[in-house]
Amino acid sequence: MKVSSKYILRGVTSIKEIVNIEKLYENVEFNGEYFRFRFNNIRDSIRPKKEYVTNQKELYAGVLFEIGRLLKDHANLFPRDIQRALNNSSIIR
Repeated sequence: MKVSSKYILRGVTSIKEIVNIEKLYENVEFNGEYFRFRFNNIRDSIRPKKEYVTNQKELYAGVLFEIGRLLKDHANLFPRDIQRALNNSSIIR
């Protein structure tokens, strides 16, 4: 897994696509145990409000999701090529 190779400082990773998930932060939170969803319309209200983590990949995804939340207001900390890619990324709405 790419995340683990970064933790142990071994391996090579590459970015194939950047997708801006910034809009998801308004409706999704991760607390280390489960994802919590807040829905804005009736159609979405029939979906679950919580989704518990059931494996290590989901845990990593949640951790990275929350790291992204912390970093979203600090894009200036990223290298310029990453900043350009973020500016040209597709946005999930």
